Amino acid sequence: MEPVYKWPEGWEEAAPLARESMEAQLRRELGGGHVLVALSPTYIGRHGGCDAFVFSVNHWMAPYFVVHLTWSDDSTWVPECGPLAQISDLMKYEV
Repeated sequence: MEPVYKWPEGWEEAAPLARESMEAQLRRELGGGHVLVALSPTYIGRHGGCDAFVFSVNHWMAPYFVVHLTWSDDSTWVPECGPLAQISDLMKYEV
């Protein structure tokens, strides 16, 4: 069973059909050596008005990350990644 999150205003749950492509985009932008790639992030949500996406990870002190994707294929540019302890912390995240 999938976890249920209470998303703050402006944030929304990921469309199930978009998960694979968003996770592939994150891997492409981060490159193979980034710690998030090794944690196998799962796309779970996004901000409705910008390119900020939420990924969950296991076995890390902050189980969620907000990532601002650039839609670039250049893995020399690392997108901004902000760790979050819980989904409600998104209210503090400026997009």
